[in-house]
Amino acid sequence: MSSETITHRLADTEAFCPCCNGTLHEMSKEVHRELKIIPAQVSVVENVQFVYGCRFCERNDTRGPVITASMPAQAFPGSIASPSAVAYVMTQKYVDSQPLYRQEQQFQRLGINLSRQTLANWMIAGAERWIGALYGHLHTRLLEQDIAYADETTSGRRSC
Repeated sequence: MSSETITHRLADTEAFCPCCNGTLHEMSKEVHRELKIIPAQVSVVENVQFVYGCRFCERNDTRGPVITASMPAQAFPGSIASPSAVAYVMTQKYVDSQPLYRQEQQFQRLGINLSRQTLANWMIAGAERWIGALYGHLHTRLLEQDIAYADETTSGRRSC
């Protein structure tokens, strides 16, 4: 399993204290790990988010600000799930008819311990967050129409 690290730092033009205009320094960093899945390839993406402080304010007992570099939003806060991981699990389940217990076994063979419960939680959260929003938008658009056309034939069979 491979790993990559993406760092998120303030640009040189942003690394100034808004109180005294002094140069900010790196105080610490926050690390968020998420699972990135590429079919037949799994890697861990480690987002390193730097936190900055102002040495001038610190030395002069001024309450200087603590500024954190921005980074992309997480798929589900507090989870290792990435959008690609959730999309992969959903596709495996609903397109490829792969039950979650088999996906759990597949991940174990790759050296990743993801329980069925975790995968099920990803499915629920993904459906609520992404598919629910799409469904709501399409439903609203459908109700705005004067006429709705539908093909109600089943399984390609037509009655004569």
